[in-house]
Amino acid sequence: LCNIAQRCADMFRTDFEVICLDEAVRLHSSDPWTLIQYGDHLKRVGNYNDALKYFEKAEQLGESVVAKSSFADVYSQQGDYARAIRTYEAIPNWRDRPAIRTAIADNLRRMGRIDESKAAYMELIDLAKQGLPEFVKSEARSQIGIAEIAKIQGKLEDALQTYRVILNRNDIENRDRLFYKLGLCNVLKLMERYDEAYSIV
Repeated sequence: LCNIAQRCADMFRTDFEVICLDEAVRLHSSDPWTLIQYGDHLKRVGNYNDALKYFEKAEQLGESVVAKSSFADVYSQQGDYARAIRTYEAIPNWRDRPAIRTAIADNLRRMGRIDESKAAYMELIDLAKQGLPEFVKSEARSQIGIAEIAKIQGKLEDALQTYRVILNRNDIENRDRLFYKLGLCNVLKLMERYDEAYSIV
């Protein structure tokens, strides 16, 4: 049921996703991964208070790291970026976790702390170039973070080029590719290249 729910989420069918998750929680209400998946669904549909309750229960059942990261995701979506960063940094060995470091860099960018954010992204890119396996997957997302900084700074050609390079790669997962295409579309709109933006949509 959880696998079917995840597939529904990948297709943005939250209606079927919640049907599967409701049944999964009913069948196994003490499984922390099921609770985290349900909380993630609630987070994505903006039901933050209930999402936090599910994450808290999952934490109590032993999934502390994922639950804490999920707490931070909620705080970020609520616009409390400083609290999100503090929560991420409270996770044991967070410096060894590229997904968390990337999330911190994203929140620094959203706070307007551009220099710190760019330095964080560049450090992740350097670690990926060193061939550290756990950091290789975070490299594309860090490059996109750099593109978003370029967009904020009005360097739209730089942002456009970075998006195009990333989207031409074969190692980008389909769900990430969708969001990166929407990011490219936003850059094209800012450049008033509306026909190209429309074709992407």
